[in-house]
Amino acid sequence: MSTDPLAMLSAAGRIARSAARVPDRASAGSGDFAKVLAGEGAIPVRVAPGVDVSLGRDQLARLAVEADKAEARGVGRALVLLDGRVFSFDVATRTITGTVDPAAGGIEAGYDAVIAVPAGGAPETSPPGALLRKLGGAALRRGV
Repeated sequence: MSTDPLAMLSAAGRIARSAARVPDRASAGSGDFAKVLAGEGAIPVRVAPGVDVSLGRDQLARLAVEADKAEARGVGRALVLLDGRVFSFDVATRTITGTVDPAAGGIEAGYDAVIAVPAGGAPETSPPGALLRKLGGAALRRGV
């Protein structure tokens, strides 16, 4: 069965015209791309129900930026170091799922990465040794 070439061209033209009428989010003035360029996370961070964590707007915004970077690298679950506190975090849903006390000892498993959120308004200045001490130094003792 052969198809009429003129009918095929006509159908292709209709498809092209309908696609041209559908604005994409960036050109529609949504501001999402501008937010990313300005360093604002496109997806807001939230705290899971029942998790006793209170964070300010600045802290949530800084975590959202780092979560975007982590997701771009394929991270699914992470430990978050934020202003001296440690949280478990689901990157895909941008949800803080719990708190972690490194001083309590034990093994924290099931994480793809550690996200060290820079201090507000300044780059992270904490040396790697301080980060390892914050995590209890277990990685050094086990040779990880």
